[in-house]
Amino acid sequence: MLWQPFEGFPTSLTFRLTLEVLVISMLLIPPAAILIASETSVILKRDFVISSRVLGGDPFHLFRYHLFPHLKQSFINLFTRQTIQAILVMTHLGVFELFFGGTLIDYSLMGGRPVPVTYDWASLIGMYYYNLQTHAPWLVGIPLIFLVLFVLSLLGIARGAKNIITPALLPAGLRDKVPTEKSTEPQMNPSNFVMISGSNSHKENHGEEG
Repeated sequence: MLWQPFEGFPTSLTFRLTLEVLVISMLLIPPAAILIASETSVILKRDFVISSRVLGGDPFHLFRYHLFPHLKQSFINLFTRQTIQAILVMTHLGVFELFFGGTLIDYSLMGGRPVPVTYDWASLIGMYYYNLQTHAPWLVGIPLIFLVLFVLSLLGIARGAKNIITPALLPAGLRDKVPTEKSTEPQMNPSNFVMISGSNSHKENHGEEG
């Protein structure tokens, strides 16, 4: 399907891209479903969910007000993880010259190496993978750098979304309270001490004797 035959591709580029996306999704959906099911079972066992169910909350109410707010962070982390895994799968396929969208083959006598149709970063890395040991390692280094930056940007987006979503799950009275570390060392406060002069002490002692 991805390897161009001698007479050319029998399918369109849109069909090949859609089919490859569906195949990669089929590989990544089962672990994602297991993770969501595990997170859901943990949340359903919490006290506030059990109380809401006892008070008559229907499944839609439980999902909207209890499950979904707590699963937002899991969805973002899951999307980030699955996107990175999909890019890794595409890169490994590119190493075997199965590029995203199809591989163009020149069947002439002076034909060159197989080339990708879309020229995406994963396909470029797979196309120039063997150039790492040649005089032009930058052919694979530049798309690899941009791919790493893209992955780091996804991780940064997930971290920023976590910082926004996590305080929203707290009660209204605790959202503005930022926990601070308290020092355990004793602090000297001058107002806790009273200076007693020698003359006042002598007068008090003399008055007691009289």
